Amino acid sequence: MFERTEAQDKNIRAIEYDAYFMLREHVGSQEIQEAWRETAQHLSMIHGLLRERSIRMILAFLPHGIQVGSDQWAKGRARWGFEPGKTYDNPLMTQWLRSYAQERSIGFVDLLPSFRQASDQPLFFEKDGHLKPAGHSVLARGLLASPDFRRSLDLERSPRGLSP
Repeated sequence: MFERTEAQDKNIRAIEYDAYFMLREHVGSQEIQEAWRETAQHLSMIHGLLRERSIRMILAFLPHGIQVGSDQWAKGRARWGFEPGKTYDNPLMTQWLRSYAQERSIGFVDLLPSFRQASDQPLFFEKDGHLKPAGHSVLARGLLASPDFRRSLDLERSPRGLSP
């Protein structure tokens, strides 16, 4: 279990010192809503700037290894307080992103299903959790398979006819 630190004891929100706060099992909807406010404000500013320039915005959810499979990001997860051999599945952040996008007619791509389908191979480096080449391939195929992503790039009408 992730140990509490002095920072948390001094009433500093967990998101301020824990990069993986929203992946923790103990985190509920209220805590995510509080942490989400600042992110939503930044996304709204980005969306406004893009809209002014007639550029479509799309949000894509790229999962962490601990969400993809029990053996993904195997060595690095322990350093951050995640159990080895366990897949973490707190869908609240994805739900917030999806709702935010739908309310604003922004395209949304949830890449977790694509990554889970390919989880029989190592997609993330074991220590640092970054994508391996196979992970980048899953990412690219997942994006290109998404109708929202293809529309955002006008690929549906593109003369080049890029395909997933």
